Amino acid sequence: MKKLDDETIAKLSPEKKKKYFAQLKRAKRNRTILAAVTAFIVIAAACFALSVTVLFNITKINVKQPGKYYSTEEIISASGLDIGDNIIRTDFENSAERIKMNLPYVFDVKIDKSLSGIVTISVTDGKKSKIVNCVGGYAVTDEKDKVLEIVKSIPKNIQLVEITAKSDVTAKLGKKFEFADKDEEKIYNDLTAALKNAKLTGVNAINISNPNSIYVEVNNRFRLKLGTDTELERKFQEAVKIIETENNIDTEGFAEINLSILKKVYVTPVETLEETTTAAETETTTQPAEAIDATADEESMEDDNTGDEYSDSENSEADEDENSDESEYNSEEDEEYSE
Repeated sequence: MKKLDDETIAKLSPEKKKKYFAQLKRAKRNRTILAAVTAFIVIAAACFALSVTVLFNITKINVKQPGKYYSTEEIISASGLDIGDNIIRTDFENSAERIKMNLPYVFDVKIDKSLSGIVTISVTDGKKSKIVNCVGGYAVTDEKDKVLEIVKSIPKNIQLVEITAKSDVTAKLGKKFEFADKDEEKIYNDLTAALKNAKLTGVNAINISNPNSIYVEVNNRFRLKLGTDTELERKFQEAVKIIETENNIDTEGFAEINLSILKKVYVTPVETLEETTTAAETETTTQPAEAIDATADEESMEDDNTGDEYSDSENSEADEDENSDESEYNSEEDEEYSE
């Protein structure tokens, strides 16, 4: 706004004078605000420049929990952090990922920092969980499939989940192993997710080498024959119930649970006649009448065909009683025929 001289102001009417002085006051206030904002920007810029150059630099790096696999020096070196690095500009998330990648046995990393310049690193050790056939031998991984080490043969002194793939996987230390076949990778991912959702524990082997004959071994005792990768979660849920039942019966030995067809799930004890007989006695209390009738016919044709058969819960008690009577009648006819 242009400032008027005293003579010009004196010639103005009272209304114009009032308006002029109001505009003059407003212009002065705006100049004051602009000056304050400019000063703030300059000061802020100076502070930022100092913070990323002189202030807030790393003065000390501590490793609070180095774990049992790596030394403090190895962890600091793997992080890529150095004394004098600026705390504000440093990407600490990237430093944590560098540690996990360069030191495979590190499962998790936490980095704390303070404006005083002290950085503290804490690591959590990874645990050997799985082993899978790979190019050059076998890859030992943690529970998240990150490769911890590559060995020539399967270790005998540690319990690992043995994964058998159709083709050798690609394994690089510090990274997740990769399947050669994307379809096989999908089967594996779906299967492990289904195991988790079904809360099936004690898995010691997973075999997906044949997509039409997938199986899982549990507690070094049960082999779950899954057939294809359809309805995996339902199959595992059914397996949980059957394993609980078998454990309550105290049946020992290795047994095969066929879950290929959910409407006709059955258990076949293996190895010795005694175990087979014990399982056959269990059969009469666990399988529905239709399955008993079918099994009786099969036993008359083949003496060594034994197994516990589990059917859908949709069968009514009336159907069971009726078919049970038929089963007894057929059994009597078979005895008379044998005589």
